Amino acid sequence: MNKILRQSVCALALTVASGIGAQAENLRLLTSWDMTMPANVHIVQNYVERVQERSEGEIEITIDGPEVVAAFEQIEPVQAGVFQLLFTHPAYHTSVTWAGFSLDSSVDPGPEKRREIGLWDAMDEAYNKIGLKLIALPGSGNQGYQFVVSKKPEDGDMPFAGLKLRGSPSYKPIIEALGGALVVLPGGETYAAMDRGVVDGAGWPLIGFESTKLAEVSEYYVRPTFGSSTYVLLMNLNAWSALDEDTQKTLLEIGAEIERDGYKAFEKLKTQEVERMQAAGMEEYAISDAAAERMQEAFVKEQRSTALEAGGDETRKVIEIFEANGL
Repeated sequence: MNKILRQSVCALALTVASGIGAQAENLRLLTSWDMTMPANVHIVQNYVERVQERSEGEIEITIDGPEVVAAFEQIEPVQAGVFQLLFTHPAYHTSVTWAGFSLDSSVDPGPEKRREIGLWDAMDEAYNKIGLKLIALPGSGNQGYQFVVSKKPEDGDMPFAGLKLRGSPSYKPIIEALGGALVVLPGGETYAAMDRGVVDGAGWPLIGFESTKLAEVSEYYVRPTFGSSTYVLLMNLNAWSALDEDTQKTLLEIGAEIERDGYKAFEKLKTQEVERMQAAGMEEYAISDAAAERMQEAFVKEQRSTALEAGGDETRKVIEIFEANGL
């Protein structure tokens, strides 16, 4: 970090520390997706509105997206304190921590159960070690992810043979197990890449697919779906520590609320997303039973083994929670 940036970060930290609880404070939130993404609508917007309402305007939150800082690069400016809040996916910052990489490989038991079994606390502890505080761990339930393609997959047990598919690193084991090649791209670049034929398809959360407009460049949605989808809402730990206890309590209470409310909203959205894909002219392509079994096995086993190898004890603790609870 250069001298000017260090000075800017220190000045911002002092402002946050001295201002919250004493006067109106503006916090900056980074999100990894544009505001048409349903996760932003149901999580970020709801969170911001509730915080501002309950603080009676003493805390205001401004939102910036990947147009300001690229999705895969957002963790560092939040650690540095340039931004105070981050809404993202754990797979987007494996350069810093692997602790949450395996979250999507588990069955999503719901927000209350995640807290009961210690998963929330384990993730909070892991993020504390890198200068961040977990505010919310929203999940969108099961049937979290799908593949969409611009051409019909190969019949047989290797349906992605010859296909280049966009994804984050968490998609790699599935794509390769089914014969395809992973191309790592930020979500915002996927439409153009498919339109130009740079990639033949993409892995994407089921919820929020319509907002990407990928139906315009996709012919098929592949079934079955796989995994669960988990997001994190994080706060710079120094900014968090500067808050008074009442404000901290309020922020965490609202975080728990949006976990519960978002989970319910996402369940309804899944059916709507499939209906919209069909209305846009996309067709379902069901892979073979053998391919489907290999896909699920690859996602769970390979994702967890990759996380364990790279993440060590923090990742091991998360996976042990999964296994102890049959997830």
